[in-house]
Amino acid sequence: MNRLISPRRIVGSLLGLEFRRVRKQVLHTLGGALAAVGVVALAGFDSSAVGFIAVAVGLSFVGMSAMHVLKDKLDGTMEFLAGLPATPPSLALARCAAASGLTALGAIFVTAACGIVLPPLLDTPALRVVIVAYPLVWFSSSAASWLLIGLTMRYTVTRLASIGLLVPFVVLFGVLWVFDRLFGSPLDVVTDLVARDSGPAILASAILLSSALVMAAAFRLTRDGIARYRPEPDKVDW
Repeated sequence: MNRLISPRRIVGSLLGLEFRRVRKQVLHTLGGALAAVGVVALAGFDSSAVGFIAVAVGLSFVGMSAMHVLKDKLDGTMEFLAGLPATPPSLALARCAAASGLTALGAIFVTAACGIVLPPLLDTPALRVVIVAYPLVWFSSSAASWLLIGLTMRYTVTRLASIGLLVPFVVLFGVLWVFDRLFGSPLDVVTDLVARDSGPAILASAILLSSALVMAAAFRLTRDGIARYRPEPDKVDW
C-alpha cells in the first residue's frame, strides 16, 4: 500500500530536480546576457541600453518554470509527477518554490537596471534604490511566474494553444493603458508618489499586497490543476 511521501521530502526532491533541469537554460541565458552587454559596451551605447538588456534577461526567468510545465505535459512527464504518492499542494509548492528560486536570480538583473535608470529620475542614491527594489521586484516577479504556472497547469494544452499564454500580458498592458488614460503615465505617477514622505511605503505595500493576492490565486490554480490532471492523448497534435 502506497503511503504519502512527506511534503518536506517531496518539495526538497522536486526543487532539486527543477533546478537541475533549468541549469543549462540558465547558463545559456546568462551567457547571452554577457554577450549582449559586451556588444552594447563596444558599440558605445549609453547605460539605458544596458538597463534594457538587464530587464529583458530578468523577465526571461519569469516564464521558465511555466515553459517546463508545458514541456512536462507534452512529453508525458506530468503523468509521472501527478502519479507520485504526494498531495497536490506539496507538488504545487515545489513548482512554485522552484519558480521563486529562478525569479530571485532574475530579480538581480531587473534590480540592477533600476539602479542604473531610477536614481537620476528619483534623485535617490543607487544603493538605496537597489535595497528597496530587489525584494519588491522578486516578490512581484514570483507572483507573475506563479500565475503563468497556474494557468499552464490548470488548463489543457489544447486550451492553452487556443487562448494562449499571452492573455496575462494582454491584461497587464490593458490595465496600464487604462491607468495611463485615467491618471497619466505610470512612471510619472510612481515618481510623484515616491517623492512624497509616505509615498515609498504606500507603493511598496501596494506591490506586496497585490502580489500576495496573485500568488494565492496562482497557487490554487496550480494545486487544482495537479489534482484534476488527466493525460491528453492528442496533446502533441496541435
